Amino acid sequence: FDDQKLLSFYPPDGEFAVMNYRITGDFRVPFRVFPMIEELTPYKLEITLRIRADMPEQNYGANVAVSLQMPKATQSASCELPAAAQGQQAEYASAENRVIWALKKIQGGTEQCLRVRMTSATQCTEQTKKEVGPVS
Repeated sequence: FDDQKLLSFYPPDGEFAVMNYRITGDFRVPFRVFPMIEELTPYKLEITLRIRADMPEQNYGANVAVSLQMPKATQSASCELPAAAQGQQAEYASAENRVIWALKKIQGGTEQCLRVRMTSATQCTEQTKKEVGPVS
């Protein structure tokens, strides 16, 4: 490992931990997520997710996936990306009750945005808003 900086192993069957580590100095997360929830009508919410790449401009994140859990009473949801959003896809997976946003590349120092319009089977309350998330 010291010479080539390469870790090789033969994985066992099933799930396992490849590596555990601890950071003792200052650590700056590479991405920041800013969620915003707005009530459009008593039965509709608009959720806006902004993701900012907090890294130098010469770096980028590749194949970034953002997952957003939706409230239990979600009847339908539609995803809207800006017209200039290239290499991005977002969809509501009703079976999992979550929105999945895939970004092929996000350049350092940039921000991307996703807007989700959600229709609820019941009237939206503060509890409904609290059921949005977590974002991972």
